[in-house]
Amino acid sequence: MIKNIIIIMICFNFSFAISVKDGLNALNQKNYSKAFEIFSKSCKLKNPNGCYNLAVMYDLKEGIKKDSKKAAKLYKMSCENGIGNGCYNLGVMYDKGKDIEQSYNNAAYYYGKACENGNINGCYNLGAMYDKGDGVKQDQEKAAALYKKTCEENISVGCYNLGVKYSNGKGVEKDYKKALYYYNKACQKGNYHACYNIGIAYVNAEGIKQDYHKAKLFFEKACNLNYDRACRNSKILESNGY
Repeated sequence: MIKNIIIIMICFNFSFAISVKDGLNALNQKNYSKAFEIFSKSCKLKNPNGCYNLAVMYDLKEGIKKDSKKAAKLYKMSCENGIGNGCYNLGVMYDKGKDIEQSYNNAAYYYGKACENGNINGCYNLGAMYDKGDGVKQDQEKAAALYKKTCEENISVGCYNLGVKYSNGKGVEKDYKKALYYYNKACQKGNYHACYNIGIAYVNAEGIKQDYHKAKLFFEKACNLNYDRACRNSKILESNGY
């Protein structure tokens, strides 16, 4: 799953924009006390961006004592007011169960809210939960739809997972050509599993004409991305004259 934390600033009105921007500037200058003061005041004025950035400070222990409970509360406040990253980060906290009680149900809920509010990583993580049945009833079709949504937003692992679905016929009708299409999109974005799978497709003639030379090219590409299995396959083909 994708588990990064992103700091954002979305402006709702001019006074809020000045406050949050000043806080972010202070944060960038490592003036944590000033940033904390600005974000706190902004949050008290019901600016969800102020609450969000204050949550990040508590979450990442930036100049203040780490307090996951306060961070979760502030992420929730920002989430309830349309900040997708707040929803996403709260989902991650419930997903990992770090410093708060783990709950896949809550994680899925907040990933869904994050996705609704434009956080594409939330869409991907929700797709992964539908794929495995964590916190939600397993639903391969919903997983595939979410992977497609993330692929369209240039999330390489979303493209790769959608390729796997077309290859296996889970949640979508089995279609090797579509699988290759999505593997190619993922490979172009540096996903070595996708490059490797294209190589396998050329070896096994899955949706494409068998071609050991092209297979070797894709194994080499995956190898250059530090995938050992691909390196071994490339050497095997080379030893056979390809």
